[in-house]
Amino acid sequence: MRVLHLDTEMGWRGGENQLRLLLEGLRDYPVTSHLAARPGSAAERRLSDLATVVSYPMRGGFDPVAAYRIATYCKKNQIDLIDAHTGNGHSLGLMIKTLIPSIKLVVHRRVDNVPKKSLINRRKYLSPLVDRYVAISQAIAKILENYGIPEERIAVVRSAVPDIGYSDLNRVDEKQQLAQAFGIHPDVVFIGNASALSPQKGYPTLLAAAKILKDQGKPFHVFIAGDGELRSSLESERIALGLEHDVTFLGFIHDVSKFLSAMDILAMPSVNEGLGTLLLDASLARCAIAATKVGGIPEVVTHGLTGLLSSMDDAPGLAAHLAQLIQEPTLRHDLSTNARNFVVREFSWEAMVRGNYDVYSALLSPD
Repeated sequence: MRVLHLDTEMGWRGGENQLRLLLEGLRDYPVTSHLAARPGSAAERRLSDLATVVSYPMRGGFDPVAAYRIATYCKKNQIDLIDAHTGNGHSLGLMIKTLIPSIKLVVHRRVDNVPKKSLINRRKYLSPLVDRYVAISQAIAKILENYGIPEERIAVVRSAVPDIGYSDLNRVDEKQQLAQAFGIHPDVVFIGNASALSPQKGYPTLLAAAKILKDQGKPFHVFIAGDGELRSSLESERIALGLEHDVTFLGFIHDVSKFLSAMDILAMPSVNEGLGTLLLDASLARCAIAATKVGGIPEVVTHGLTGLLSSMDDAPGLAAHLAQLIQEPTLRHDLSTNARNFVVREFSWEAMVRGNYDVYSALLSPD
């Protein structure tokens, strides 16, 4: 089976990490993996040992030059199936399939926003040229169904995080090291998040909740790992709220597992989230979770069992849950233990790889 993966992003986010895990897992299957990426992209640099990587300039999704070049590559290398992992990859995949009608096209859908209902969008999403959509959560699958895509053309294959690395980390040692680095008493409860500083992640809500906690005199410190377009405005908001000594921006970090292992609580007040693989990582790291009930998050976090859920943009609600977790270490322990057990059971790396392989096999098997 010869599969070409399409990734059109320059940076590295959750989708690219899931692609990495998929490529690693597919090495145990009868699959030859190829990857088309943009020149200088993180995927081109970081995935070259897992797939045959070719790079082409891609100017948006409907780029006929890029589509022609990739189609030529597919013909030359007898590619059986294209798996598009991004929105622009979806568009390119449609153009490639018009040039090679026999090739199978799979589109991964990782975000929970509803596609716009413009004529162009409807033709893109409802096109019969897409052989299968792979939704990473039931919430995304339902959005696609409601948009008009037949249920039989949608497969749900949840994202995963391998349980590797966390067992070797000592939470007490990791927290102590971070506390010493920033001169914070280790008895203070550490609240963290590690994601792009973008509107999707709801960081203004987290800062507003931190202000409420400070006014209540709660012993906490917030660490935010990541970078992005909102960095400057969020740092200004931190100063305006008087949180200079209570919130630390760490910038981009390489080792998320060490960071999460130092946290007592993951605060994830996202505005939308296809699934939220950071929740999976945090569960393996034994963080207690306070998140919003949007998108696929409730498929990971059951309120009162594997974490606490508040409404989107609800700073007082998030603050109340964080205060409860700060004050009740037993609750933190119980929720984090339940969450870890649930994630290990329901979101395994092996199940994710097998699920994607089964989608490919079903499409390529003779009728």
